Amino acid sequence: MGRAAPPAPTRGPRLIPADPDQFALDVFVRLNKGPYTLPPSWKEDAIERERHNAVSSLAEACVYYLEVQEAAGQPPTINEFGRQKFGYYSRVLADDINVAWEIYQYAIQETVDVAQAAPS
Repeated sequence: MGRAAPPAPTRGPRLIPADPDQFALDVFVRLNKGPYTLPPSWKEDAIERERHNAVSSLAEACVYYLEVQEAAGQPPTINEFGRQKFGYYSRVLADDINVAWEIYQYAIQETVDVAQAAPS
């Protein structure tokens, strides 16, 4: 006779929320340390516009971060996420890329915790 089928694979917890755009906005608010506002024009304040764009890019990448975490079963390292990609925008968080990575990871994890605690 045949052998018993192996057990079905189990999936880790789903981290990507039903509304990834809202999740990214929540991460933006945490990284920006304040509510979302429209960026100033380049003529008004080029430095603040550049900062806003960098924070926006990091917030958009949070869904990719969660995808990597879901696949690996643990938070990604900076190298798994993409050191060069992260480093390009990370200076808005801290001058040291490793410190910026810790800030980024904390903001994402805090947002996940809040989203999971919210009633469905």
